[in-house]
Amino acid sequence: MSIQKRFKKPPTTITAVTPFTGRKVSVVVSAAPSFMTLPRLLNVKEAAHVLRVSVRTVHTLLKNKQITYFRVRGQLRFDPVHLDRYLQKRMVQAA
Repeated sequence: MSIQKRFKKPPTTITAVTPFTGRKVSVVVSAAPSFMTLPRLLNVKEAAHVLRVSVRTVHTLLKNKQITYFRVRGQLRFDPVHLDRYLQKRMVQAA
């Protein structure tokens, strides 16, 4: 059964730009259950791209417990929102 049949109102996609990184994030807003609207998790290479660092640096950040991650079947996954929060914490204010 499709989402349109299960829910009267079809899902709507909203695209927003994160404040610090300027990265576009798409969010699906609907009457669907919450598990259907979870954000996409990034792998190590994609997280390195978002942070503008090397894959090795991402592994160093993990080792030092500076960024949060999930383990899914033994693979590392990162939430883009958590990466954005990490960047905001590391931001140095101008004098």
